[in-house]
Amino acid sequence: MRLLSRRELLWAGVLLAARPVAAARLALEPAGDDQAALRFDGIEGAITLPSARARIAFALPVAGREVAGVAFGADAAGTTIDLVALCGWDGACLRLLGLEVLSLTGPGGTNLASRFAGVGDRTRLRVDRTAAVPRPGLPLRWESFSDFLAWREQAPLADAPVRPPLPGTRQAVLAARRARVAMLLREPCQAVTPQMLAAVANALY
Repeated sequence: MRLLSRRELLWAGVLLAARPVAAARLALEPAGDDQAALRFDGIEGAITLPSARARIAFALPVAGREVAGVAFGADAAGTTIDLVALCGWDGACLRLLGLEVLSLTGPGGTNLASRFAGVGDRTRLRVDRTAAVPRPGLPLRWESFSDFLAWREQAPLADAPVRPPLPGTRQAVLAARRARVAMLLREPCQAVTPQMLAAVANALY
């Protein structure tokens, strides 16, 4: 067995320090009253959210740490909706970093599908989306677009579009809902509240 040199040991320490928390260290558990709690091993506190269809959907590296996406159901008015709570350490505390629509299926062919991924510079998350928009007497209108969410220290993720969304598009509707949620997340928060659900869950119907 070869022993590591002093230089190799120093580099190993740097790499370990920069590595984000592994996804296996996340735990989602019941929290009573139709709630679930997300915990990060070694970090005090938990993020609570509705327990309907709650599951850890992804964990993505950003800014040398990890943002966990916890999906849950928020159905309403005959529409099936899954939201995703973006959770992580902001440099000072564990908090909600954002609340986004993950998927939606509604009357008339209304549909939205989202896929979250990291970006090469590891300072943003990318959300690739496809939406079907009903039009009375006309075929569905399809939209494909990408949203970007930028890391900010001790603050929620910030909307960082490559260009402003066109008025009347699903991207513009989602951006307006995101701005409302951001206002509710200005102060550190560890729970998805009814006000947040009202701000985002009716985004596309």
